[in-house]
Amino acid sequence: MPSHDHCCVPLCTNRRGDKRLSFHCFPGNQDVRKRWIHAVSRKDFTPTAHSVVCSEHFLPEDFYDTSCAKPRLRVGAVPTLFDFRKQPAKKRPSHGDRLLAGAVRAAELESRKLLPKPGETEKEHRLQLELKACQDELSATKSEMELLRNEVRVLKTQLLRFDNIKDDSEQLMFFTGLDLPTWERLWAFLDVSSPGAVQSLSVSATEQEGRKITPGSGRKPKLAYEDQLLMALMRLRLGHLEEELAYLFCLDVANVSRTLQKWYNFLYLRLGLIPIWPDWEDIQKTMPQAFQKTYPDTYIVIDATELLCERPAAPDLQSKLYSSYKSH
Repeated sequence: MPSHDHCCVPLCTNRRGDKRLSFHCFPGNQDVRKRWIHAVSRKDFTPTAHSVVCSEHFLPEDFYDTSCAKPRLRVGAVPTLFDFRKQPAKKRPSHGDRLLAGAVRAAELESRKLLPKPGETEKEHRLQLELKACQDELSATKSEMELLRNEVRVLKTQLLRFDNIKDDSEQLMFFTGLDLPTWERLWAFLDVSSPGAVQSLSVSATEQEGRKITPGSGRKPKLAYEDQLLMALMRLRLGHLEEELAYLFCLDVANVSRTLQKWYNFLYLRLGLIPIWPDWEDIQKTMPQAFQKTYPDTYIVIDATELLCERPAAPDLQSKLYSSYKSH
């Protein structure tokens, strides 16, 4: 069985320690893993967590960036470069052969240089070389930026955001206590896109008292308004500390505190518009018959619970806590 320090491909003698090569474990995806096993062509071979294949068996386009110290394989890449024929022992070239091979390589390198064109001055030639170097650097930078963009896309899907949990009814219910239809009705009622709502959520109450506010003023929020509402409801439902919310939403504690204050003030103003007391006519229509005879003027019934507490020593406090209903 091959050691985890060696490439597991038959007849391949590469091992860890060779800085020119990189070694790659078998992928976790079962379909791609089977293709790797078939490509390696080792009889009765079952790869372990330590089985590796060296970079010599992959094409250059199988890697994201071959200039890195440890190039990363693209998703779905499969080794394709093999030579399973028995290789005869290589004969050490003579001194003359080595000199000839060196001269040939030097000639090839010299022919590849960017030589001045006919009529081109030395300054123009130098500028052409600098331009080519800048173009190569720009191309490498673009490749690196594309790789970073892909990593950012993956990381965004792992953040706690409304877009990432709205399709999971259990998670949305756990974090907010609302299902998606209820959330959508609440969002429509709050009308966060209205100028008044944007003004309330963009500027704190202290800033509103201190200066005149114009539409569109205030800092651009780091979180989308839907994510801010998600954070406010999580605080109300689950009792998260501000430090916990700052960690979950990748914010600082001060930002979380300001955001929660703005949203609770906004919810108070919006939800306070909902009438919670019915009209007198509706009360009379729905009043129980026993109340109509005995208490016809009843508008509201408040149910309260009385709890026993320790009797204070001060007489004035005793009188304030005395219950005429239960005489204690």
